[in-house]
Amino acid sequence: MISNVIIYNSPDDDLRPCGHAYPLIKEHGIKWRSTHQISLTSVNSHIKDDELMSKNEVVGTLGDKVTMPCEYKSTNMWYIIQWQKEVNGSDPVTIVTLPRSFSTEDPQVGAQWNKDLNPDFRNRLGTHIEYNEKGVKFHLEFYSFTCDDTGVYTCILTGNTQMMAATKLGIQAPPSRPAIHNDLFIVDQENNTLTLECEASVGLPPATLKWYQHFPDGRGFLSVDNNEREQEIDISDKCKPLAMSRLDVTVTRPISGSVFRCVVHSPLLEEDTSLYDEVKVKIQVSSPDGSSSIASSSFIIVTALCLLKYSIWLFV
Repeated sequence: MISNVIIYNSPDDDLRPCGHAYPLIKEHGIKWRSTHQISLTSVNSHIKDDELMSKNEVVGTLGDKVTMPCEYKSTNMWYIIQWQKEVNGSDPVTIVTLPRSFSTEDPQVGAQWNKDLNPDFRNRLGTHIEYNEKGVKFHLEFYSFTCDDTGVYTCILTGNTQMMAATKLGIQAPPSRPAIHNDLFIVDQENNTLTLECEASVGLPPATLKWYQHFPDGRGFLSVDNNEREQEIDISDKCKPLAMSRLDVTVTRPISGSVFRCVVHSPLLEEDTSLYDEVKVKIQVSSPDGSSSIASSSFIIVTALCLLKYSIWLFV
């Protein structure tokens, strides 16, 4: 009788169910509390009690640990399990192999890694191996998960029969706080039009930048219709797409003094979490003689400095 044996090829043994799956042959309605609906993919062979289970889709968070499960339920004493990855439509690349032979009484057979793997990729991989009398779990784990790790992976079982189950590995990344290039916009006369610009790293899937306006009369923040301008996204860094949202504002007396807020909307954010930046827009106030208050203030300051300098010169 084989007792429960767990082997870790990495220091972290925390398993996180995530993603969702549809069945290849038979569906098991197992669900976890998660942002993604989950069910296990089960492949049955013609041999009684042989079953290979995995997930159809797993979604990991950028920089976190991600686990892709594969479980073989059987009492067979001979088999080989492999994890492979599809690469650009070419032949799949074998990542790691777990052999098991009835010729040995030692159930703790370790994983054998493909020595030709890219070192950066290999150094972020590990396995979770767990033996028991009903079969074996052979999970593939990723550490410091990146966009380059995404793709289609297949768990393949070769024994008395051959079974395989594919898992699509996707990624999500939280957005960052947006930034408006100015804290205050002052126009020199009414009905002038200015363009507000808001930029943010919008994460994956890309978040949406929306504008809100707070009027001087205290009506609170109201959504601004910005259909004329589409959000621009720069994907030169596919893991951290940048978005720019522009808003054209014609500054009138009723609008002067308004605060415009740029807010990030993402399904990855909690309802009470708000990422935003603000800018105030106003018309420059003019003095009775028609000159601006800013210009008048500057003149007064310069005059005062000149008088002070002249007084010092007299006493010297």
